[in-house]
Amino acid sequence: MGVRTIILPVGLSVLRNLAEKKVSLTPGVERAQLSQLIQALGSAVDGLSAELSSLKELKVGPGDEAVFLATDTDDSLYAAKINALIAERRHGINTVTERVQSLVLDNAETFKKYGLPSLFGKLDYFADRAMEQGRALILNISGGVKPIIPYIAIYGLLRQIRITYTFEMTQTLITLPPLPINFDWNSLQRAAQVLQRIDQDTAIDQRQLEALLGEDFARLEGIFEDAGNGQVTLSTFGFMLLGEFQSSREKPVMLSPSAARKLEQTQGTSRQTLENLLDRVRNPLWRAQKYHPIRGTDLDPYKPGDVPYRLAGWVERGMVYVAELYLEHEEYERDLPTRHRSDYQCKDFKPYWPTSAPELVVQEGEALEDRRLAKVLEEKRRLEDKLAEVNRLIRERRQKESNRMRKLREELASAKQECNKLRQQLQSAKHESNKLRQQFRNMEQVYADFSRRLDAMTEEDEKARQ
Repeated sequence: MGVRTIILPVGLSVLRNLAEKKVSLTPGVERAQLSQLIQALGSAVDGLSAELSSLKELKVGPGDEAVFLATDTDDSLYAAKINALIAERRHGINTVTERVQSLVLDNAETFKKYGLPSLFGKLDYFADRAMEQGRALILNISGGVKPIIPYIAIYGLLRQIRITYTFEMTQTLITLPPLPINFDWNSLQRAAQVLQRIDQDTAIDQRQLEALLGEDFARLEGIFEDAGNGQVTLSTFGFMLLGEFQSSREKPVMLSPSAARKLEQTQGTSRQTLENLLDRVRNPLWRAQKYHPIRGTDLDPYKPGDVPYRLAGWVERGMVYVAELYLEHEEYERDLPTRHRSDYQCKDFKPYWPTSAPELVVQEGEALEDRRLAKVLEEKRRLEDKLAEVNRLIRERRQKESNRMRKLREELASAKQECNKLRQQLQSAKHESNKLRQQFRNMEQVYADFSRRLDAMTEEDEKARQ
């Protein structure tokens, strides 16, 4: 089954149930108090909240992670922390508590314009993080406040994430598996310019919106909402749509070993063209335009234009998995029908980071596409030449610094040798000085003895003369 990340919106039931049991928690010592409560209640502690009951039914254990999402209130955040502390102590799992800014229930405008985009941002963050860590992802909607649950459920459907909830009457865990539901990118192509404008300016004039969408306005109206003063901004689902695209621009392309080898072995303009395709394929609108199905394979082929280059793979949770790259149309037609998704293992794919982010609006016309490609290649060559010059200067500087350091090391070694020689001479001189000093003291002693003897002899001689 592997390790999992379970995301749970949080309600206040755990606080209400603790109050009913006359359990009063003291801030700062809740962990110790809850440990005693768990010891006293045993498995009954799982009934304190729908979130805890769901974790029990999911049979979580060490290695799993529970993310408790609170609304933008102190009570909700405290409820999330209590749920997290009990889950940690009860099941030995890792927990995260997160307060979703502006997700309030007392102001509908704040809830829609700021709270829901903030909620989707949190969901995107934890979903992407789980995927990067190789964790299975589950959205559990047993708890939380009712106005939020439908949005989380729809988010899970569009992101193809497994959804679970506990059936209240029997406490049975119900699982809604990932469904093949996604945005209709073909229909949304007409909205691309509007999305780009709103991404830059937050809102757009209502009349401009209707002019840009024309007869498609009625069909696409659901992704926009009135912002007042004749302005239109994105609705909740519009923000999800824009977030889906923005998220795709921040992700790498995953290359199979075969595709990675083909890219590595390709040089010159062909290499640059493949790199450009790997950049563009992240754009869901581009994929919708360039999708070119072929019989015999369940891989999704993409034909960038009237050129022989092709790529084939699939999209999973917004991540593009490129199974094969082709330089020749004949090879593509001959080889691709023999390829199937079951031939590949996701764990074998490696991330490839394109050098730029794909544009939101897909360019039309192969001539325009070729000019853009030529401009990209020209800019890349210019940057490569500049990089080569910078690297040359760096190498020269490093060589000079290396020579200078080598000379300094030689001078230092010579100075150390001379210093040691002088130190030895000084020690020898000190030794000789001590020796001469001792000899001088000895001579003084001899002189003193001789003087005494001479004085004695003189005195004796004087007495004899008398």
